[in-house]
Amino acid sequence: MRYYLSNPCSFFLSLTLLAGCSATAEKRNQSTEAILSASGFHEYIEKHPDEHENLQNLPQRTLIAMPGAVKPTYVYVDHGPCDCVYVGGEKELQTYLILVDRAQKAAADLQEAKNRQNIASMGDRYGLGGTYGYGGIGVMGGYW
Repeated sequence: MRYYLSNPCSFFLSLTLLAGCSATAEKRNQSTEAILSASGFHEYIEKHPDEHENLQNLPQRTLIAMPGAVKPTYVYVDHGPCDCVYVGGEKELQTYLILVDRAQKAAADLQEAKNRQNIASMGDRYGLGGTYGYGGIGVMGGYW
Protein backbone atom coordinates (compact mmCIF):
# COMPACT_ATOMS: atom_id res chain seq x y z
CA MET A 1 0.00 0.00 0.00
CA ARG A 2 1.44 3.35 -0.97
CA TYR A 3 0.85 6.60 0.82
CA TYR A 4 1.14 9.81 -1.08
CA LEU A 5 1.62 13.16 0.51
CA SER A 6 -1.38 15.19 -0.54
CA ASN A 7 0.15 18.52 0.36
CA PRO A 8 3.94 19.02 0.32
CA CYS A 9 3.54 22.08 2.55
CA SER A 10 2.13 19.90 5.34
CA PHE A 11 5.27 17.75 5.20
CA PHE A 12 7.57 20.75 5.59
CA LEU A 13 5.38 22.23 8.30
CA SER A 14 5.43 19.00 10.32
CA LEU A 15 9.19 18.71 9.80
CA THR A 16 9.66 22.27 11.06
CA LEU A 17 7.47 21.60 14.10
CA LEU A 18 9.42 18.46 14.95
CA ALA A 19 12.71 20.34 14.66
CA GLY A 20 11.36 23.09 16.90
CA CYS A 21 10.23 20.59 19.54
CA SER A 22 13.60 18.88 19.42
CA ALA A 23 15.45 22.17 19.80
CA THR A 24 13.25 23.15 22.75
CA ALA A 25 13.83 19.82 24.48
CA GLU A 26 17.58 20.10 23.92
CA LYS A 27 17.66 23.63 25.32
CA ARG A 28 15.62 22.55 28.35
CA ASN A 29 18.01 19.63 28.92
CA GLN A 30 21.07 21.91 28.75
CA SER A 31 19.40 24.23 31.24
CA THR A 32 18.73 21.33 33.62
CA GLU A 33 22.33 20.17 33.38
CA ALA A 34 23.58 23.70 34.08
CA ILE A 35 21.36 23.95 37.17
CA LEU A 36 22.52 20.51 38.34
CA SER A 37 26.16 21.58 38.03
CA ALA A 38 25.49 24.89 39.77
CA SER A 39 23.76 23.14 42.67
CA GLY A 40 26.75 20.91 43.36
CA PHE A 41 25.91 17.73 41.49
CA HIS A 42 29.06 16.25 39.96
CA GLU A 43 29.41 14.29 36.77
CA TYR A 44 29.90 10.60 37.43
CA ILE A 45 32.16 8.49 35.26
CA GLU A 46 31.47 4.75 35.18
CA LYS A 47 34.31 2.55 36.38
CA HIS A 48 32.97 -0.80 35.15
CA PRO A 49 30.98 -1.92 32.11
CA ASP A 50 28.32 -3.30 34.49
CA GLU A 51 27.71 0.20 35.84
CA HIS A 52 27.13 1.52 32.32
CA GLU A 53 24.60 -1.24 31.72
CA ASN A 54 22.81 -0.50 35.02
CA LEU A 55 22.71 3.23 34.25
CA GLN A 56 21.24 2.52 30.81
CA ASN A 57 18.27 0.89 32.55
CA LEU A 58 17.50 3.99 34.64
CA PRO A 59 14.92 6.48 33.36
CA GLN A 60 16.62 9.35 31.59
CA ARG A 61 16.34 13.09 32.20
CA THR A 62 14.69 12.52 35.57
CA LEU A 63 16.16 13.12 38.99
CA ILE A 64 15.74 9.88 40.93
CA ALA A 65 16.73 8.63 44.38
CA MET A 66 19.10 5.67 44.30
CA PRO A 67 17.58 2.75 46.18
CA GLY A 68 19.89 0.86 48.50
CA ALA A 69 22.43 3.67 48.87
CA VAL A 70 24.05 4.11 52.31
CA LYS A 71 23.15 7.81 52.41
CA PRO A 72 20.58 9.66 50.30
CA THR A 73 21.94 9.79 46.76
CA TYR A 74 20.22 11.31 43.74
CA VAL A 75 21.05 10.57 40.12
CA TYR A 76 20.23 12.34 36.84
CA VAL A 77 20.95 10.27 33.72
CA ASP A 78 21.02 11.62 30.17
CA HIS A 79 21.47 9.05 27.39
CA GLY A 80 21.35 11.85 24.80
CA PRO A 81 24.24 13.64 23.13
CA CYS A 82 26.28 14.14 26.31
CA ASP A 83 25.65 10.60 27.69
CA CYS A 84 26.33 11.88 31.19
CA VAL A 85 25.32 11.03 34.74
CA TYR A 86 25.07 13.58 37.56
CA VAL A 87 25.23 12.44 41.19
CA GLY A 88 24.53 14.39 44.36
CA GLY A 89 23.30 14.14 47.93
CA GLU A 90 20.60 15.71 50.06
CA LYS A 91 22.32 19.12 50.21
CA GLU A 92 22.70 19.27 46.43
CA LEU A 93 19.07 18.25 45.97
CA GLN A 94 17.84 21.08 48.22
CA THR A 95 20.03 23.58 46.35
CA TYR A 96 18.77 22.20 43.01
CA LEU A 97 15.13 22.62 44.04
CA ILE A 98 15.77 26.22 45.13
CA LEU A 99 17.53 27.03 41.84
CA VAL A 100 14.75 25.41 39.77
CA ASP A 101 12.15 27.45 41.67
CA ARG A 102 14.12 30.65 41.03
CA ALA A 103 14.52 29.80 37.33
CA GLN A 104 10.78 29.18 36.97
CA LYS A 105 9.96 32.46 38.70
CA ALA A 106 12.44 34.30 36.48
CA ALA A 107 10.88 32.74 33.35
CA ALA A 108 7.39 33.75 34.54
CA ASP A 109 8.58 37.31 35.26
CA LEU A 110 10.17 37.51 31.82
CA GLN A 111 6.97 36.33 30.15
CA GLU A 112 4.92 38.85 32.13
CA ALA A 113 7.30 41.64 31.11
CA LYS A 114 6.98 40.60 27.45
CA ASN A 115 3.19 40.59 27.74
CA ARG A 116 3.19 44.05 29.32
CA GLN A 117 5.50 45.33 26.59
CA ASN A 118 3.18 43.94 23.91
CA ILE A 119 0.15 45.57 25.52
CA ALA A 120 2.01 48.87 25.90
CA SER A 121 3.02 48.79 22.23
CA MET A 122 -0.67 48.69 21.26
CA GLY A 123 -1.15 52.12 22.75
CA ASP A 124 -4.45 53.31 24.16
CA ARG A 125 -6.59 51.73 21.44
CA TYR A 126 -7.52 48.66 23.47
CA GLY A 127 -7.67 50.06 27.00
CA LEU A 128 -10.63 51.42 28.92
CA GLY A 129 -12.17 54.16 26.79
CA GLY A 130 -9.87 53.41 23.86
CA THR A 131 -11.01 53.12 20.27
CA TYR A 132 -11.61 49.38 20.51
CA GLY A 133 -11.98 49.03 24.28
CA TYR A 134 -14.95 49.40 26.59
CA GLY A 135 -16.88 52.54 25.64
CA GLY A 136 -14.87 53.21 22.50
CA ILE A 137 -16.19 53.89 19.02
CA GLY A 138 -14.46 50.97 17.31
CA VAL A 139 -15.89 47.75 15.96
CA MET A 140 -17.58 46.58 19.16
CA GLY A 141 -16.73 49.49 21.43
CA GLY A 142 -19.76 51.60 20.63
CA TYR A 143 -22.15 48.76 21.35
CA TRP A 144 -21.12 48.19 24.97
